[in-house]
Amino acid sequence: MAIAYTERDGRSWRCDGCGSHGRVVSQTDGHRLAAETVALHIEDCTPTPATEQQPDSTQDPTQSLAEAADGSPDRPISELRDSGLLWLINRTVFHPRGLALGLTFGEAGEVTGWRLTGDGSEPMWFSPDDEPRLFAAAHATLAAAQRGE
Repeated sequence: MAIAYTERDGRSWRCDGCGSHGRVVSQTDGHRLAAETVALHIEDCTPTPATEQQPDSTQDPTQSLAEAADGSPDRPISELRDSGLLWLINRTVFHPRGLALGLTFGEAGEVTGWRLTGDGSEPMWFSPDDEPRLFAAAHATLAAAQRGE
C-alpha cells in the first residue's frame, strides 16, 4: 500500500510504499507541482491486480460490499476520522487537487453527512502538528485490515 505525501516544506515529497522521494525546485509554483507529483506517483506506485474479478451474478445486490468481500460488517462513516482514513483520503486524493472531504455533524455531535470543499485552485495542507498522529492512525488501520481484523 503506497502512502505518498508532500513534506512539511510543501515542495518535497516522499512515498512510504516504495521509498521514492523528490523535491520540486520551482519557487513560484513548487507546492502545486509537488502535489501533482504525489498524485501521479500514487497512480504509478499502486499495483493493479493481474486479473479483475468478475461480479458474482448470484450475489444479492442489496448486500453491502464490505459484507460481500469478507463477511465483516459495514463500519460507520464516523470512524473515518479517528481511523486516519479521512486524513489519508484527503492527503493523497483531495488536498493535492485543492479540495477537501469533510464530515458534517449534528447538534449532538453525530456525523450527519459529508461535504467536498475547496475551489481546486491551490493545494490544501493539514497542520504539521497533526500529521504524525494522523499518519500513525492510518497506518494502524491499514495494517489491521491487512491482518484481517
